[in-house]
Amino acid sequence: MINYFWVSIKGKNPKKLLGTFIKQKINMEQIKYNKDEILVKVSYEDYKKIKGIRTSYKVDIVKTSGKNRLWQLYQKNKVSLLVFVISVFFIIFMSNLILFINIESDNSKLKKDIKEELISNGMTLYTPKKSYKKLKEVGTKIKNNNLNEIEWISLEQKGVTLHVKVIERLNKDNKETNDFKDIVASKNGYIRKVYSRKGQLMKNIDDYVKKGEVIISGNIFRNEKVAGKVRASGKVYAEVWYIVKTNKNLSYTDAEEKTKGKESLKLKINNYKINIISIPRKIDLEKNSVLFKNNTFSLLLDKEKKYSLKKKKYKNIELQKVLETKAKKEINKTLEKDEYIMSQKTLKKYTKNGKMYIEVFFRCYEDIAEERDIKEIVEEKDE
Repeated sequence: MINYFWVSIKGKNPKKLLGTFIKQKINMEQIKYNKDEILVKVSYEDYKKIKGIRTSYKVDIVKTSGKNRLWQLYQKNKVSLLVFVISVFFIIFMSNLILFINIESDNSKLKKDIKEELISNGMTLYTPKKSYKKLKEVGTKIKNNNLNEIEWISLEQKGVTLHVKVIERLNKDNKETNDFKDIVASKNGYIRKVYSRKGQLMKNIDDYVKKGEVIISGNIFRNEKVAGKVRASGKVYAEVWYIVKTNKNLSYTDAEEKTKGKESLKLKINNYKINIISIPRKIDLEKNSVLFKNNTFSLLLDKEKKYSLKKKKYKNIELQKVLETKAKKEINKTLEKDEYIMSQKTLKKYTKNGKMYIEVFFRCYEDIAEERDIKEIVEEKDE
């Protein structure tokens, strides 16, 4: 690799010095002319010849290429490179440790027992990862030590997380004794549609029902007497009502894009990002590129724009629409695929202390069917 130097020659009429260069057989690869300055690209050997010429002109190196350029870049960024190398080795070291333990169980006592079993088998946080064979051995051992509590267990390593999947053994003696159910209303509303699969229908379309009222009974009646019992099932769609109250500041902060940004080299472990080095520069398009990736960590190159924050103020009509949309989203979050908003109406709207407050009324089409233990019917005996 040839070393080249861009040499700056400053002084009164520096062009005169070019004749001297030609006489000295100095090979000039490129020449750039500026006011009171000439830039000449020469090899390292020719640069030494220029330095040997006695002249009143000011001669300086402004840029290098080849090995010298690489050396200059190294000298300038050696601290960042050292931090990067240390970071990579540190991450490789950390990626071979157990940093998180996730036991998938809702039984707090069982989770505690499994943690103690893991500790006794040398599997705690910040200990080295175990082989597949070792994980299987430990899983079998934990199950054998807890046969009354564990039906199945699996130990699996993903990245720096040890996942423990467990199925709790069910006690067959504790089966639910009452398998007979009623379908009752979970909310107040007007019934619009009923799909009764099993049981006796107690309400009709357009009937108003209160929360807890039986709509489909698990009791089967014959001649006003209970002839049998079933587990009632079905869907009951009703018109129900909600009032949503919400508010928002009249003023807001808007992010305005700037021309400058930064390019960053980052390490990502699980959902955590560690910034290694950032270089300010103009960013036309924000982009995240993955340079390297494995099961434990990834190396990213992020191009990010900078933004300036400006304070703005909503118009009343504009803010009302924003709040109505917000209220609608809150209702939609509670609805299933076959449920929807029938209509909405803003009941109240007022401003106070720099905020707008609204109340929005919603009519919704919603399934209000809810299972409940069957309502026992006490039959009167004939005297």
